[in-house]
Amino acid sequence: MPRHRHFSGHNPGKFDPTIANTVLEYALQGREYGGIGLGLGGNEVGAPPEPFKDVFQKGKQMGLRSIPHAGETEGAKSVWGALRELQADRICHGVRSVEDMDLVKELAARQIPLDICPTSNIRLNLYPTMCQHPFRELDESGVNITLNSDDPSILGNSLCDEYITVAREFGYTLNDLLRFARNSIEASYATAESKAKYLCEISEWQKNNLTDMQQNVCLSESH
Repeated sequence: MPRHRHFSGHNPGKFDPTIANTVLEYALQGREYGGIGLGLGGNEVGAPPEPFKDVFQKGKQMGLRSIPHAGETEGAKSVWGALRELQADRICHGVRSVEDMDLVKELAARQIPLDICPTSNIRLNLYPTMCQHPFRELDESGVNITLNSDDPSILGNSLCDEYITVAREFGYTLNDLLRFARNSIEASYATAESKAKYLCEISEWQKNNLTDMQQNVCLSESH
């Protein structure tokens, strides 16, 4: 659901739950077509997660997952709000969690997935260059990271590009990239059978195509 449309109208700055409740109704109706959760998108500035607590709580009670955007255009406070008030099952972006190490420890302990989009973060000027991006810091802190492309039609990137980027910029090995791929599958809401199938395919590809040496080569050094 779009954040800022709830803070406009006749009372600018005051939260109006009308649209959120309508989105919840559509989300509940959409479950028979594969709908699995509630999202919260858009610029976080001036539109914090806390006012959406009731609608997300209703959604959770009805079996929907909580999958808000947080920690992109606002800092760690936004992620804390998503965790505490929206009972987030995973966080879209969440990269600015790194600004609060207590939050990083919380995310790592609970293994809340962060859907990180490195190229998008640079294009939107969250960080001046990729070498200043906290991707590796979050990963080495034990946070459950998945790689994502965000908006390929706007950014001109692909999911494969994101894997290539983190390998080159942060010195990851093929084993690391396979780990991120597995994270994505395990963090998804696919059926247990589908997850097992895709995880098996990754393991088979790894076994049949890579030697032990190839798996551990730092890809940034191979160019």
